[in-house]
Amino acid sequence: MPPGQGLSTAAGQNQRPGSQANLDLLNDQIGEMTIAAPVDGLVMTRSVDPGDIVNPSTELLSLARLNDMTITVYIPEESYGKIKMGQTATVAVDSFPGETFNASVVNISNQPEFLPRTTKTVSASQSTVYAIQLKLNDTTGKIKSGMPADVSFVLK
Repeated sequence: MPPGQGLSTAAGQNQRPGSQANLDLLNDQIGEMTIAAPVDGLVMTRSVDPGDIVNPSTELLSLARLNDMTITVYIPEESYGKIKMGQTATVAVDSFPGETFNASVVNISNQPEFLPRTTKTVSASQSTVYAIQLKLNDTTGKIKSGMPADVSFVLK
């Protein structure tokens, strides 16, 4: 007898709800195993491999948001009052000599920090600095995450 023949209509209808329930359960399980990033970005590092068992707080991937890049610089205490929110700056990277990119100040730290002990002079390592975060306005996509950069503030 060919498959599917010989079943009564009532028996065939009884199997469908159970099959649909199994399919729904499998889809739910697949959904729980699927990871979606909250933002678009480029995967920079992958800390685990597919199939690894991880704890809930384990970092799986690090993403770079190339359309929303920031750069953090540290300024000495004596320059703190010269930098304002929204102020513009120019950014230069070695990869593109003679070319500069625009940035603007989006955060000025309220907390001073000390320079690392690896600073070359004792007087410099005892100086306090403030973190300044700038939003990079690079529409060309040339600047990549992790590139060292030189920043010059446009003082008014």
